[in-house]
Amino acid sequence: MKRKKILSLTSLLLGAALFAGCTSTNYKIAFGDYWYYTVDAHPSETLEKLTYKIDFTSDAGWNNYTVSYTNGVYETTLTTDKETYGREVYKYETKLTIDVAYAYDGKTSETFTDTVTSTVYVEKVLLAPIRSVKNVISHSPVNGDMTDETVKNLGYDYTVDVDYVTKKRTVTNNKLEENAANRSKTIDVEIDEKDTEKYSLIDNEALLLALRAVNPSSSASHELLVYAPFSEETQKITASYASKEIAEGISFKKDGVVITEDIYYNAVTLSINSNNSGASQTVWVANASNVKANDYRNVILRYEAPVSYNLGTLVYTLESAQFAAKN
Repeated sequence: MKRKKILSLTSLLLGAALFAGCTSTNYKIAFGDYWYYTVDAHPSETLEKLTYKIDFTSDAGWNNYTVSYTNGVYETTLTTDKETYGREVYKYETKLTIDVAYAYDGKTSETFTDTVTSTVYVEKVLLAPIRSVKNVISHSPVNGDMTDETVKNLGYDYTVDVDYVTKKRTVTNNKLEENAANRSKTIDVEIDEKDTEKYSLIDNEALLLALRAVNPSSSASHELLVYAPFSEETQKITASYASKEIAEGISFKKDGVVITEDIYYNAVTLSINSNNSGASQTVWVANASNVKANDYRNVILRYEAPVSYNLGTLVYTLESAQFAAKN
């Protein structure tokens, strides 16, 4: 029997080539700081922490494979950093943890914990990327093999470091010994200047943050240029904003107090211009109806991410938000 490797969550989720579809617009975006209460008046220090629960809805599966994800949590932290680069920039950190188990023809693996962490520095103007570091620990079985050792051995533990200043990308396989010859690989980051003159360049790990920085009333669709470190190229991602709608009974802990409110939002469909097509993703972004009193800070309320191979859908739902101070 031919042995095939099934992609794990963390090789699909928040990766460099998440989305599929077609593109439409090709202009740079005038990003705004919509994570503040008053968009054009910022506090001296920024600290925002968001927490999401992750639910999984299984689907038909693929070649007798099914997968189960449980206990998923996604956290983001946004701060201003004035020391690392000698100027004030944004530092955006994320952490995902989720338990995963695989099943094939009646055999089920043990439950493993996958994690993805990232830290990205971006300029306060245009969210231009400076550096991005991402670590992935995941587990993945081969066709028909579900033993504890098989799943662990075919998983990943790697770090991706993209430096937009030195224009270098380094991938480190953390499962190898430090002195191993092939432990790390560094290549040049090649980004066409003609593209960056035409499109807004965003690091993949800051993509969800960038969706919050868009005024949806300015256009129904925006195109972003994202560097994909594994395919070693840039990709154009389209963010299509639907008309404003109201979500009834949205409940989460806001600045320590549980609220239940009807909140206006824009559903954003994400897709990539690529022959390697896949399902699009949907993000609910709270609508900034008043930029002088932006109560919900364009926060992402919900995020739907189909898992490849028809395995199901991951749904992120906002549970708590500690927003930046008003002044």
